[in-house]
Amino acid sequence: MKALVKNRAEVGLWLDNVAAPEPGINDVLIKVHKTGICGTDLHIYEWDDWARKALGCACGGYTSGRREIIQWLRQRSRPYLFSNSLPPTITAVTLKVLQLLRQSDDLRRVLFDNTIWFRQRMLEEGFQIPSGEHPIVPVMVGDAAKAVELSDRLLQKRIYVIAFSYPVVPKDKARIRVQLSAAQTRSDLELAVRGFAEARRERDL
Repeated sequence: MKALVKNRAEVGLWLDNVAAPEPGINDVLIKVHKTGICGTDLHIYEWDDWARKALGCACGGYTSGRREIIQWLRQRSRPYLFSNSLPPTITAVTLKVLQLLRQSDDLRRVLFDNTIWFRQRMLEEGFQIPSGEHPIVPVMVGDAAKAVELSDRLLQKRIYVIAFSYPVVPKDKARIRVQLSAAQTRSDLELAVRGFAEARRERDL
């Protein structure tokens, strides 16, 4: 099958022939509906469904597998939260993103540097950050009410972040999601780190 592939640390994506995924009898094929651009092992098997969430877009995703497994998942999975089709605007944005990635690696490098810097600074301030290098950074809080309280206080400080709790994430794993950007300066990021530290002290969290 044809797939858009990024398999080496160079600017651009390549259309290539790749083997279609073949799940085994007890496997579940989970369609990836979002990805980051900091890595180099990007494979796009289904353009329409992948593009819905992959490059800064925001809709869609599905799971496929044996009928018995899907029936079980429907009973045991978290509630369905989203149901939407692919709008033309998302198609246009995705094409533009791919065009920019082919033209230059500068924005990706800035985003990567911002991500590493912010993660390190938050760790230095004593926040719990799962390891990784993805620009969507979960700041772990645990208690859902405390996560909402912290995010509300940050909003008052003009720092826009969102608290996530069950059923979007597992119980007692509430977190605040920080989404970094190549447009942010180090001053912006330092302001955010100080805001987190101040809000935590002010709310005694």
